[in-house]
Amino acid sequence: MSIIGQQTSFKCDFEELIDPTNRAGTAGNKLSYQEALEKKQAPIKPTMHDPSSYDLVILGGPVWAYTMACAVRTYMAQNASKVKNAAFFCTYDSSGNKTTLKDMQELMGKTPIATFYTTTKEVAKGKHIQTVQNFVAAVDQGVRAVAT
Repeated sequence: MSIIGQQTSFKCDFEELIDPTNRAGTAGNKLSYQEALEKKQAPIKPTMHDPSSYDLVILGGPVWAYTMACAVRTYMAQNASKVKNAAFFCTYDSSGNKTTLKDMQELMGKTPIATFYTTTKEVAKGKHIQTVQNFVAAVDQGVRAVAT
């Protein structure tokens, strides 16, 4: 069970977006950066969960070229109309966090009930925990608000 399921009254299912493109090494990094910069979608493997059967979908991932990763873009483009409520997060190295969250909101076409971002350095040092806990509390409050 996740930190979200442990601190809230709601049940969570998780799903990883799998992009079969080889993005390893310098060539993979360059490809990822270029495709993100061009706001391209990546092929992703079919997902198991139908987002329309959930009250909330939390989406996130790393910042690539000041925007979301291509697999996240693909999922959002394919499922925006099925998502009732959303929350977003991103991890980043030095910048692009705010533009990424803005791009996610625009692509989804709805205001998220909560957002958060943290640096990869904060995650590596365990300094992101309070930020995640604040996000979880905001999500829990948002879910309760839309459920009433």
